[in-house]
Amino acid sequence: YSDIAQAAKMIMADRDGTVEGLGYDYDSDTTNPFTALTSYSKYLPLIKMCGDYGDRPVSECFANYYLMNDNGPIDAGDGHWWAYAVLKNGASIRLGVMGPTWHIIDVDVNGTKPPNIVGKDIFRIIISRSEIKPDGWNPLWEAQDGCHSGGAGWYCAAKVLKNEDY
Repeated sequence: YSDIAQAAKMIMADRDGTVEGLGYDYDSDTTNPFTALTSYSKYLPLIKMCGDYGDRPVSECFANYYLMNDNGPIDAGDGHWWAYAVLKNGASIRLGVMGPTWHIIDVDVNGTKPPNIVGKDIFRIIISRSEIKPDGWNPLWEAQDGCHSGGAGWYCAAKVLKNEDY
């Protein structure tokens, strides 16, 4: 979390305090996650990029995964909508530009090695305008995405950072 948060803060410092517009084309209302990942790569030590924009298949950077409630396996995604990379520390990331003002970065802390379960070794970070938050900071979708046996597990990032049991 701290490496990505620091990189996001550096990008914000370079861009007048915001990520707004990074990886987003206002004229065509389209996103380009590779543009955003390229900016993050200035501050994150990447060893490879994958997907439509990288030189390797998605599976070399981000594994198919399971949700905490045992749903899966879920395809790691389309290389067109996400940009994928492996960090020097072995973690895998999947970055999506979700509109003009925010990004999602999913982190698999041990790369493509098992268990590849959201809430166990895969966590989500939300970067919006000028804020960096672990998913789960806002309980709006707790029932569905929550960090409990019936939930998807996305909200576990906040609990891990708060040292809460789950």
